[in-house]
Amino acid sequence: MLLELYQTIDSPEEIGKDILLPDYTSKPMYLSQGGEFFCYSGIYLRDNEKISFHSWPYYLGGTHSTNQEKLIKGLFRIKNGCILLTGFVDHEFYNNSTYKQLKDYVISLPTVNTSYFGIEKRIETEHAWYFEENIELSRACFGLAYSELEYLVEVYAKRLGTYNSYFQYPRITRSLKNDNFCDITGLWIPAGFPYIAFNESGYDFGHISLFGFYRHVNAMLSIGTNTIFSQIFEDDANRIREIINQIAQIDNYFPFEIMVTREYIIPEMYVK
Repeated sequence: MLLELYQTIDSPEEIGKDILLPDYTSKPMYLSQGGEFFCYSGIYLRDNEKISFHSWPYYLGGTHSTNQEKLIKGLFRIKNGCILLTGFVDHEFYNNSTYKQLKDYVISLPTVNTSYFGIEKRIETEHAWYFEENIELSRACFGLAYSELEYLVEVYAKRLGTYNSYFQYPRITRSLKNDNFCDITGLWIPAGFPYIAFNESGYDFGHISLFGFYRHVNAMLSIGTNTIFSQIFEDDANRIREIINQIAQIDNYFPFEIMVTREYIIPEMYVK
């Protein structure tokens, strides 16, 4: 699907080695000719190990990241619901591929009123504009689209008997003020980024990253198809099977990236 999307994007094709860091406000999202989605969310600067998840300095715009290695440790990329520390598309690992910038797309993250997340395209009409989600891009970025994950955790909670009109675990949630770390994987969950809660905040398993949740589901299903665990996700609707098949494709193979865990965010707590 993303291979087909590449052909429809109204942006010029560029070789990775020729692409400059954009002004952060100009949507740092790229799709390769091979269908690989690069959604950059921020930067890790070497200066006092400064971390910025939602932006990067204006003065880096219009430069090659490869010329800024004294300033930059890496960029944050979101893939399969995991925050990765990686290079820009002009890095040697990616720079021979051809890309198009997704200038009409935005990343939506949770707000005060909703935990919704996704990759959306801005659609303009003669008199107005609106946003429309691209499910395939949302999956590439977050592992599952919000509607899929919402349905899955609802089925899970109902099977566990922890679902009613006022109470549900597991559930999708977010913390708009505080960074957290996954209680399964140790992965960083930046403020404003969605995660799964199996318990109240402050208790064990109160913060499970999206990627950690997918690994949890895959671990349960890896035992076999006729187990108590697999029965949790049985449903008469084809939808749940499609969602499980999507999760089954999510692995921890990140050959050119670093999964961002606590020691990268709070390095002073660890022996260097």
